[in-house]
Amino acid sequence: MRRKKVLLMNSSFYPVVGGVENSLRSLAESLSDAGADVFVIANDKGPGGKVLSKKERLFGATVLRYKFLPFFLHSLSCLIFLYKLKKKVVFDTVISRS
Repeated sequence: MRRKKVLLMNSSFYPVVGGVENSLRSLAESLSDAGADVFVIANDKGPGGKVLSKKERLFGATVLRYKFLPFFLHSLSCLIFLYKLKKKVVFDTVISRS
């Protein structure tokens, strides 16, 4: 049986800490523990403007980060990233928070 692929999306994720980021962290852990392949998509801007790693493994999930760009370019950067990812991975479930 194939493992379900789940995509969690938000403009930010750990180490940025807030209500949405914490809920996504909990979802990632729970879904991973239940046997799903979990991917988190967020931008690469961390606390204090630090640029975060483009790919890492956190809380049982593969975290993929796209380049943060100011103003409306942020949305465009995210859309381009998702378009490229869609060519590689098909997700069973998508949860977007922002």
